[in-house]
Amino acid sequence: MYHTIYLYLPMDGLYYSHLFKSLHVLSIREGKKFFKSQTKKDCYECHLFQENGILIYLRSTEYTIGNNHVHYHAIEIRMNPKMLLKQNEYIQISKFDDYPVIEQMFFNLLEETQKNMLGNDAIVNQFSPINSIATYKVNRIDYCVNLFSTNADQYIKLIEKADIPKRFAPVKAYDSKSKRKKLYKSTYYVKNKSVCLNFYDKHYQLLQVKDDSLAANANGIIRFEVQCEKSKLENLCRKHSISNSLYHLSNDELSHNILLKYYVQSIGLGDYYTLTKAKEIIHDAQNYTNKKKQLMITILNLVSQKKYVWKARKESNICPKKFDKTLKHLTELRINPVTIPSRWKVQSLPNLLPDIMKVLKENKSC
Repeated sequence: MYHTIYLYLPMDGLYYSHLFKSLHVLSIREGKKFFKSQTKKDCYECHLFQENGILIYLRSTEYTIGNNHVHYHAIEIRMNPKMLLKQNEYIQISKFDDYPVIEQMFFNLLEETQKNMLGNDAIVNQFSPINSIATYKVNRIDYCVNLFSTNADQYIKLIEKADIPKRFAPVKAYDSKSKRKKLYKSTYYVKNKSVCLNFYDKHYQLLQVKDDSLAANANGIIRFEVQCEKSKLENLCRKHSISNSLYHLSNDELSHNILLKYYVQSIGLGDYYTLTKAKEIIHDAQNYTNKKKQLMITILNLVSQKKYVWKARKESNICPKKFDKTLKHLTELRINPVTIPSRWKVQSLPNLLPDIMKVLKENKSC
């Protein structure tokens, strides 16, 4: 299951020039934007198919490798496949079963662009058609799952305090009021060099970029995303002996395993309790010494005070190894180190993992 994808198709200078001309002419005819990008270096942006969930970037650049001067030309595409099938669809996500329809719709949408290129020069016919999605490689894919909960707001407030996996770091945005970078609001957002994890309230996110009526359709939806960049995809292709193509990388088993793996690494397996209730469970637990129980309670208190699991680890006097070992003891008791504020008047909330597994099972290809 996935949402946004980034595709690319390298080509030589002649093929690129014909593609550039074809898209430019069609954009003028349809009154769509075609301009030199301000955010992407050496790129032109084409909004010809924006309503269909596709943004096109035409990249032409030069660089040096050793003594060799290299020219690089490519079409790069950012696509929301669900919008390709249905305009203004910002909530639903794609699955492996959608691939044949996505492939056909992509072919139809770019068919005129391809036809305008043919016949301009005989050599153009020797290259891969730009309207065949199978010829593109994937530069990034955002695996994701939508969950519905009447407690969506509360879950997000708890999840954003979760631990950060090793070699990941929180993503921050510049705040003009405080004039410093701050954590994103209403989201759990962390990344490493090749993977980004994002857990957020879909309703809140759409309110920031779309109108209220569209956002209303996302009420109660929590989205968990695992954004895999190029180097991560290369590792996945090697590990599973598959080609870098949307067909192979949108495979159900692959996407489900990635979502579950990173959910457990970040959010964990424990249920959410008030601090008082969590302490009661620890006191009643068997097979733990009083010393281990006290350490578990100490860590719960620390997380409650510091607001974040990772911050509690960083600022506590407990050595990281002992801290992590105690977190494992809490997991054995099915207690999440993040506790529910007493003012919520809620004693407990179950971990979302069973809900994720249920959704993945329901959406698995036959």
